[in-house]
Amino acid sequence: MSRFRRAEAAIRAWTRQFAVVCLRVILAIPGMAKWDWLVIRLARPACRAHPASQGLADLPRARVLELTRAQAGRAVMLGLTPGNMPVRDLLDQATGPELRVPVADAIGRSADVIARSEFLYEAICLSGPQISRDQRAAALLAVARTAATFLSTQARQILLQCLILAGQPLDPYQPPDL
Repeated sequence: MSRFRRAEAAIRAWTRQFAVVCLRVILAIPGMAKWDWLVIRLARPACRAHPASQGLADLPRARVLELTRAQAGRAVMLGLTPGNMPVRDLLDQATGPELRVPVADAIGRSADVIARSEFLYEAICLSGPQISRDQRAAALLAVARTAATFLSTQARQILLQCLILAGQPLDPYQPPDL
């Protein structure tokens, strides 16, 4: 890796960390709606600095504000480590096709491996129509990224569910599910 690429990566990481700190301070103070312009100015460069969230920087202003207000939304949008955040909260952020990859990335960075694998197994195999198309796609992407952490029985059931989903006929009047 060249010296310039290392410097660019360091600057991106610093920019993202600085934006995250500023956003936390601004959002912690109640009644800061008049500072929405600053939230937008900080969130968009922070999104561009994280590879999985680069596409989110171009979301409409209202959607960016909505995502940055929730703790799970900030973890998805800014590439933060979810820590002890429930995986369900992260998956609930998958409300559109543009959020599938960032949500899967955030779920993959979840600290509790056992809870993550249990939840993803339940979301894919046991939830049925209870989760949306975008949530199912994000869960499947997260499974692909964290496949080594699953128990063999869970992995087998997820594979069976994927084969069932792949065997469904396509409806020409609706976009493909996955």
